[in-house]
Amino acid sequence: MNTSNRQTDTLPEIWLVSSWTQGNNSEFSNLLGENYERAALIRATDISNMVIGGETEYNPNENEENERQYELIIRNMCLLARSFSEAGFLPILYIQVHSQFYLDAFCNYLRGGVLRFITLVDNTLTPPTDIREKGLFIQTSNLSSQAIVNSMIQNANEARIM
Repeated sequence: MNTSNRQTDTLPEIWLVSSWTQGNNSEFSNLLGENYERAALIRATDISNMVIGGETEYNPNENEENERQYELIIRNMCLLARSFSEAGFLPILYIQVHSQFYLDAFCNYLRGGVLRFITLVDNTLTPPTDIREKGLFIQTSNLSSQAIVNSMIQNANEARIM
């Protein structure tokens, strides 16, 4: 399935995928990106490696420094997403969203477009309860990567949060 330039209401579209799985997370985002002619994958681990010098998606709840680094990652992801969107690409952001507070930060930084929020979970990690009811929630246990991506695309309207 190759869907090109999926636009809703003529507003730019951005996908935010919050993964709470132990599986190969880069595989999900790669497969999702392959379904669009012009997709830009923006992963928190890549931003962290470039900006901070580490390949960790920081848990902002551990300490003040982790919180600062996590917020810096979010800001940079959103700046890249806006730039790619303005250039005609579909940005796909990939990060663990740790709370409603941080989801609100994404919404504020990405205001003016369509934001689709998807939470991927399996039996190993549990996302915060304040974001479980937002967007599209997919239980990934016993699903192939392609089945997960198919579900994301088929249920894109349910994923829209703004």
